[in-house]
Amino acid sequence: NQVEGKSNQVEGKSNQVEDLDTGLRHSNTNLGTQLRHSDTKKMSLSNKQRDIVNFCSVPRTTAEIMERLGLSNQTKNRERYITSLVAAGYLQMTNPENPTASNQKYKKVTTK
Repeated sequence: NQVEGKSNQVEGKSNQVEDLDTGLRHSNTNLGTQLRHSDTKKMSLSNKQRDIVNFCSVPRTTAEIMERLGLSNQTKNRERYITSLVAAGYLQMTNPENPTASNQKYKKVTTK
């Protein structure tokens, strides 16, 4: 009797987990749809950021971009000026499958 009772409890927990998993997948699908269809405004750009975007009309390396700005090629500068522009949709990587590639370049996103 005790074993049978424990088996029913485990089966009940399993159904709850499946229901939760199905619910999460459904909510993630809705979130993805909302993100694709939302009217996200692009961030306003500083003069340096605008200069980077225009400079990258031809694909440029991180070193070229940092040299243009007169900044050192440090993580904080890359994050502030390059990574943030990629995340905002102003720049795109030429090799997005391998973001840490040594030959990675960044180019201006062309709007259609």
